Amino acid sequence: MEFYLLQFALFLVYTTLFLFILKNRPIYCVISILHLSLLLGLRSYTVGTDTAQYVSFYNNQINFNGNGSAIYIFLEKIIWRLFGPNYHVFLFILSTITIILIVLAFSNFSRRYEFIFLNIYIFISYYFYFESFNAQRQFLAISVTMIALVLLNKNRWLLSLLLIVLATGIHSTAIIMLAAYPIKYIKKTKLNFFLVCIISAIFGLSSNQLTVFFSHLFSHYNMYTNAIGLSSRGGSFFLGLFIFFMLILGVYFSDILKDQEGSFLVFLTAIGSILYMVGMHSQLIIRVADYFLIYATISIPIVIYKVSKKFIQSKIVYLFLSATVMIAGIVILIYKLSGNLGEIIPYTLH
Repeated sequence: MEFYLLQFALFLVYTTLFLFILKNRPIYCVISILHLSLLLGLRSYTVGTDTAQYVSFYNNQINFNGNGSAIYIFLEKIIWRLFGPNYHVFLFILSTITIILIVLAFSNFSRRYEFIFLNIYIFISYYFYFESFNAQRQFLAISVTMIALVLLNKNRWLLSLLLIVLATGIHSTAIIMLAAYPIKYIKKTKLNFFLVCIISAIFGLSSNQLTVFFSHLFSHYNMYTNAIGLSSRGGSFFLGLFIFFMLILGVYFSDILKDQEGSFLVFLTAIGSILYMVGMHSQLIIRVADYFLIYATISIPIVIYKVSKKFIQSKIVYLFLSATVMIAGIVILIYKLSGNLGEIIPYTLH
């Protein structure tokens, strides 16, 4: 009950902030970073399925051998040298870096102020934020790839690629984001949208081959070889389906494909939503999909705005679609919390 009250307070805070500082984007972003970083970074080692393992490796200075994590290990050792075996500092620093980079990506991709509110709302309520309580290292890598794509969107190829390499050194699955580079420059048409979706479906259905491929490159993924049929849990299919429906709405009932930035984000999100649907029985596929589906936090607000502009009563349509997305988020959050996905209940600071 304590945790549910905490989540209610969290939503209340963000709604209140949105209403009171509607015109002050920097302050809203800073307060959001502080709020999310503190809640994520000050958690106990018992909050999150894998947190105890990360803390144990940190305190005992055990490396993730054979798991493509050289940059992560380097960062871990720097924190150790500066602060010693204080795992709270360790978790807080990594959490703060992750949240700062994600909010910076939101700020760079979202030109309209109200988008920032929906970015953060979707990030929380669609469970991306709470997944980072468990998959700490991967979400740090995801946050780095998001900045890499911000730079790619500005045609800063070299620095963007450098960040992808950096992210791969944090979590090897980040290499999948090299796929974003050809997607950035293909022509954004309805035909190409569905071709990308079909290719994504084929990729997602090839989970056996993908697992074998990763296990050859990084020994850590041998754990998935004998667990191909292990369900990812958490209603992945329905989450992917809902997000894909919103994208279809944008593709067919707006001019989003004419928007270079918006269409790029829609294509990326479509890959993630397809992988969530067809790869729902593979934890590895879902982990790969998160690199793409995280852009639902940015693309959905843009889709809502673009679709609403096609109607005379655009404000009413915008509010209706926004409310639909927000209500869906509450349903998703309650469902996932009730199943204690990621084992973040009970939440404790020590």
